[in-house]
Amino acid sequence: MHCVVGGCCDGQTDEKGKKSKERLEEEKRAILKQRIRPLDIDGADAARLADKAKELHSLVTRLEGEKYDLEKSYKTRQMEVSQPKIADYFSSSFRVMRYYLIQTHTLE
Repeated sequence: MHCVVGGCCDGQTDEKGKKSKERLEEEKRAILKQRIRPLDIDGADAARLADKAKELHSLVTRLEGEKYDLEKSYKTRQMEVSQPKIADYFSSSFRVMRYYLIQTHTLE
């Protein structure tokens, strides 16, 4: 087995240097463990549970709004990149037509 620069040589990668599924799952669990905070609702009364539910609901609502905004701006940027701008299209089309007209009229 060969080692790739920046890779690991502990048997966690295959021949092409890709990480194994088990290794990816371990990394995913570790990241989620760092990011997910405990609810801390043990022994909470109904009022505290209701407050926690409202807090989580507002968090989810805010995150969904941010997600929507990011997806919309991403789609807009993708469209701008993938489609030529109309002004550029018309200006190049007019140049071609003008060149064609000049060439055909000078030949007559």
